[in-house]
Amino acid sequence: MQTYRYLLKKLLFMIPILLLVSVATFILVDCTAGDPARVMLQGSTGNPSEESVQLLQQELGLDQPKIVQYFQWLGNVLRFNFGNSYVSSKPVIWELLNRVPVTLGIAILGIIIVLLISIPLGILAAIRKNTWLDHVIQIFSVFTVCVPAFWLGLGLLILFGIVLHSMNIIGGAVGIWIWVPALSIALGYTGQYIGLLRDNMIDVLEKPYIKAAKVRGINPFRIIMQHALKNAFIPLLTKLGITFGTFLGGTVIIESVFSINGIGFYVMESIKDKDIPVIQAFVLLISFTIVILNLLVDLLYAYIDPRITLR
Repeated sequence: MQTYRYLLKKLLFMIPILLLVSVATFILVDCTAGDPARVMLQGSTGNPSEESVQLLQQELGLDQPKIVQYFQWLGNVLRFNFGNSYVSSKPVIWELLNRVPVTLGIAILGIIIVLLISIPLGILAAIRKNTWLDHVIQIFSVFTVCVPAFWLGLGLLILFGIVLHSMNIIGGAVGIWIWVPALSIALGYTGQYIGLLRDNMIDVLEKPYIKAAKVRGINPFRIIMQHALKNAFIPLLTKLGITFGTFLGGTVIIESVFSINGIGFYVMESIKDKDIPVIQAFVLLISFTIVILNLLVDLLYAYIDPRITLR
């Protein structure tokens, strides 16, 4: 019952957050992208007349006050109608959904790579605290955090595309090579997870129940994997949801580097073309995804550790 109350509370709390995001998105895009009617006509006719611009403004409802435009737009969004792309004239929702599998694949694989690298290195750094191995792992962590995903992606593209000739430079990071852009976006976060897991593991390994398990002669590997790792990793779950949402948004850069026709690449092209409906839809959907992921992570957090009370 308490879980249901918590869930209802969080869902109600989501409403003002998403409304604020929608207002900010509408205002920022409206201020920076220019007149949508003029943008649309410039794409089709090159140099539109003022009369044709005004006619299209009336047709799109852009001659209405901004507050009216916002609520009309919000009403359409609540029905999952994000309008049509100015470039393709196709519904934005379908343009995005067609590209979801590629982007989702990169984000999921990125999370897997983060866990595969950070968990063993975080454990090693903790059990070999203050040794040369710990220092090497920490240097690696700092390096991955400091180097932007753009430069990591560019470096991997040069390595596999130009030096090794293993992958096509343009649009080649698909299929079995999708791990390359996933690695580019993941490496920047492995350092954060290694550091957090190392600190948590060091703290957990000093707990009385871990020392008691050692005294009883339980296998050290079992102590680490079954007892220490579980309790050390639980606090990282809250960060995992945010990281996944960040990966979805971060594909804007990575997909552009590797010329992958996913959501990120499509949004980057839409920004260049001032395709307002696409930009607005992307920001709203990413915000909604992050909020939902945080809710799911909270529920998972409580499920894994029953001692945690949801309020």
